[in-house]
Amino acid sequence: MSKQRVLLLGATGATGGSILDGSLEHADSSSSLITEQVVEALVCPASAGKPQVQELAKRGVELRVLDIGGPVDVLIRAIDATSQLAQLNLAIAAKKKKCTDTFEDSFFPPALPSGRGDYVTIRSTMPTMLTDLRDVGRFVALIVKDPRSMNKGVACYGDFLSENEQ
Repeated sequence: MSKQRVLLLGATGATGGSILDGSLEHADSSSSLITEQVVEALVCPASAGKPQVQELAKRGVELRVLDIGGPVDVLIRAIDATSQLAQLNLAIAAKKKKCTDTFEDSFFPPALPSGRGDYVTIRSTMPTMLTDLRDVGRFVALIVKDPRSMNKGVACYGDFLSENEQ
């Protein structure tokens, strides 16, 4: 069986780091339902020499300096919402390369006590699925590796609360 190639953008961030940890933890699973993986990190040229990025390499993660031209089965984008244009460009590039699955990290910014910024903050009484950051990586790693989740929507959460209940 060939190994699934996973390209992770944002591997040095909190969410990306959790996904990386989960992916490395489950990279060589013995389950017949779960695919073996090769995990790679996509880094920009300006970040390639940073200590956090070099630590990834020491952990056995192959680094790609803005090279998405190679074979990629899964692209995981764990970057913040302020990078929407970069995310869109990556999604377009991944589609052209026939990358089948993409995950992204989305969030609702917290309200400021001063009330400034309320015009951009989303407020809702609707329940929201919440996942502890320590669990995100494990969930994503297992979902990506399981062929039953290919091209399917999968939801995992640890709690289901509205903003008023948080």
